[in-house]
Amino acid sequence: MVDGLTRRFSVTTPLFSSPEPIPGASPLLATRRMFAKTFTYSGRASRSEFWWPNMLALSVLMACDIAARRYDRSRNPDSYTGPHNKDAFWPFPDRPAPGMPETQEEQAARKQRFNRAEMTSLAFSAPALVALGVPTLSLSVRRLHDANLSGHWMWIHAFPFIGSLAAFALSALPSNPKGKRFD
Repeated sequence: MVDGLTRRFSVTTPLFSSPEPIPGASPLLATRRMFAKTFTYSGRASRSEFWWPNMLALSVLMACDIAARRYDRSRNPDSYTGPHNKDAFWPFPDRPAPGMPETQEEQAARKQRFNRAEMTSLAFSAPALVALGVPTLSLSVRRLHDANLSGHWMWIHAFPFIGSLAAFALSALPSNPKGKRFD
């Protein structure tokens, strides 16, 4: 016997299989729906269905980055000491103040520290990027469909910085009833 809660949140219920957007979706519902529709590029997603999982993804990636920086700091404490050292909670390697003299050896060592910190951060974030990449992509396409735009607008990300700002603006557009054509 299946209880009501299990039946309500099963991925086979119309709540998850319906192409209709769910305005005002809760964070849990929006995230579950994103993962349930990982490979579904048709249909639509409301703004709340889009923003809750994206805020979760951003939080997960930030936590991975902070954990990686803490790990790097514990493994290489000398990289985080010096005359310009920040407080104990600053997760980034030491960098001199602008305009302060720095020898070529210090500059090379600083670049090496930053490269090591970036690689550690990537190693910690890679599993989250793999787990969230395809679901977030399909969710973004469905969000564009809800605004009555083709999923091909995702190609706007090919333009550095400006493309990301434009995609952000497109994601914030209100729902358009004409987007039903993508269902």
